[in-house]
Amino acid sequence: MSDAKRTIHDNNLAVFLSALSRYRILSLRQVDILLTGRRPDVKHLQKARIIHLWQAPSPTGAMQHLVALARRGADLLASHEGKEVREVPYLQPAETKRSLFTLEHSLCLTELGLTLERLSRQDPDFKLLRFETAAAKIGDAVRFIREGELYEVPLVADAFLGVAYGQREHWFLVEVDRGTVTLPRMRKKFLGYRHWWRHNGPWNRFGVRNLRLLVLTSTPSRLKRLQRVLTDVSANQSVGFVWLSLLSEVSLTEPRRLLAPIWHKGGLREEITTLFQNCSGP
Repeated sequence: MSDAKRTIHDNNLAVFLSALSRYRILSLRQVDILLTGRRPDVKHLQKARIIHLWQAPSPTGAMQHLVALARRGADLLASHEGKEVREVPYLQPAETKRSLFTLEHSLCLTELGLTLERLSRQDPDFKLLRFETAAAKIGDAVRFIREGELYEVPLVADAFLGVAYGQREHWFLVEVDRGTVTLPRMRKKFLGYRHWWRHNGPWNRFGVRNLRLLVLTSTPSRLKRLQRVLTDVSANQSVGFVWLSLLSEVSLTEPRRLLAPIWHKGGLREEITTLFQNCSGP
């Protein structure tokens, strides 16, 4: 442990442990990109019980190495940052046994968060203000009647984020859709978001008005199907506060892809936009 304490003065190690505390689980691929190849000795850190290190299959079937902060690592980081240990999230050993679906979902969010952080460092006009994934802090629910049917819809997005771009702040909810939720369930969720948005949900929950719902999905065909669902939800009118794109567009190696015209506005009428175009209303 004493060796580990001495190495906390290494900035790469501090960045590494801090990223683990923010995102809980990272792949070694993400670590290498984050630290531009200057990865700490993860085997040593595992032996010192600073981190958890294990393997799990990737979506392609190949094995990948994953890392997470352990309790002793949380102690070390808390001391380094002047925090209480309870303020530093870490994983219990049993949490490394998560299902492959849960792991991949978590890694998708990690990729997005790290990509936004990297873009914030590279682009002087772009600043990440907040990236929150805790359900208790971003979840909401709606209850309404549509065509004589009562709907009760929990709205728990995968992330809530804010960025400053130029002279304005922009706020987004993010839904990661990997194609496993049925289209009828997605329809119900979109109906809930539409009702929430039209009844001042962004202001009531977050104190913001220029909020968009970003849906990152798995394939172009799935994106088209979601657009059809949105058209049905809006009675053949554009649902302009919902923008869709592909998970593959989120790239830690090319963070500026997020600023490209890759976002499809809700509805079948093909309208592709950049992230910060027309953010004041649908």
